[in-house]
Amino acid sequence: MATPIEYVEKQWRKWQEDNPVSSFEHIDEEVMKETLMRDLTYASQMDVREYTLYQKWCEVKERYPGKANINMFGDPDIAWEDDKQAAIIHKVKNDIWVPKEPDDFEKLEPQMYLANTNRVDEWNAIRTFSSTMKNNSNIGRNLYYIVKDKVTNKYLGVVCISSDFLDLTPRDTAIG
Repeated sequence: MATPIEYVEKQWRKWQEDNPVSSFEHIDEEVMKETLMRDLTYASQMDVREYTLYQKWCEVKERYPGKANINMFGDPDIAWEDDKQAAIIHKVKNDIWVPKEPDDFEKLEPQMYLANTNRVDEWNAIRTFSSTMKNNSNIGRNLYYIVKDKVTNKYLGVVCISSDFLDLTPRDTAIG
């Protein structure tokens, strides 16, 4: 039986065979260093809140591309590249539960709906726009649930239940 390191080395060799170095564009080492230094310098000047917001802005921009057009009244109007995404974003944005009084949470009746089949895009939109944490899915099997209030039919959040890693040698060794 191969050790984890041997297994990773085997995967790496296989990847190299399938992806020859000649197929990649040459990147000048000095250009790469300058680019990394510029990016790290830019990020290091931000406080935690600013950096978190910047990361979320980059994620949203990448996941949901579009352009903001400013109309004559100064109001932004987003022109999304994908009409399906635009519809989902609009639905999610308008249906997130927001309390009006401090004790409104006591009136909630949460219900979970499986989103794995036909609601994954909706789940991703809720997850992306309702949390500052980056929305990068786990590797492996996942069950995606949307949580809504039964009374108002508004979104309360999302849940992802994931499988464990198949090969996690330190964990396996520790539990025998």
